[in-house]
Amino acid sequence: MTGKGLSWRDRIFWACVGIISIVSVYFVSRYLISGNSEYAGFDKHTFHDQYEIYTPPYLLPDDSLNSAAILRFSDFSNEVFIMVLEEKKRDLDRRGIHPVLAEYFLYIQQNLMEKLDSPVIVSQNDHFLHGLHAIQCELEGMYDSIPVYYIFSTYETEQSFLQVRGWTETALKPAVKQDLFASIRSFAPVVKDK
Repeated sequence: MTGKGLSWRDRIFWACVGIISIVSVYFVSRYLISGNSEYAGFDKHTFHDQYEIYTPPYLLPDDSLNSAAILRFSDFSNEVFIMVLEEKKRDLDRRGIHPVLAEYFLYIQQNLMEKLDSPVIVSQNDHFLHGLHAIQCELEGMYDSIPVYYIFSTYETEQSFLQVRGWTETALKPAVKQDLFASIRSFAPVVKDK
């Protein structure tokens, strides 16, 4: 080191320390501000102050997906998708259809499996989540000769059935399955302050 100040190596070292500090503060603040450590770093989205879902930051709102979906997200390269669909029970009643959740789930599952070649049910789970009865399923199959991974949950409320669907190419499953699973499990009614 000369009498003129820091050497170029020292400057680079301290610049790296500064950058690492800034990045660390950013991620810690995202964790603390989110208020929900399970979804730290995820973005919160709501629909008409009724439902909320957390999505990873690489998934952005995408109006080009199914127009019937109340919420829809994809990544920039259109390889990872999540959407939320709502079907009002009164609309089903008008058509003379009165399913319970298990029947509605089987209808949706069958519909999805018909769109896939060689579909395989990877897992299926019937449970309660955030006060809602939910049935969740993972599927794999081929769509237009592309191996795909699909995860979806159906929920029943007093007035409607809801579907939360996530899908991607099977090759991307190891990288995004945990995010898709967390997003789908995060779906919940908005809790209003009393």
